[in-house]
Amino acid sequence: MKSKDGFLLIELMIGLSLSTFFIVIIAHYIIEVKAAQYKALKRVEDFSTMRNTSEKALAKNMYA
Repeated sequence: MKSKDGFLLIELMIGLSLSTFFIVIIAHYIIEVKAAQYKALKRVEDFSTMRNTSEKALAKNMYA
């Protein structure tokens, strides 16, 4: 009976280690995806700002 109690403890430790490992891997993947999305959003915002600035400059030249 005593050996089964120790074996259960080892099983629980292995299970917790594996689940922690998978949680860390998934969290890292989510962080990487969020970073890529932020970079893409920043690029789109920069292109939009450039476009608005150039359109304002063209409009000033056209009507001036």
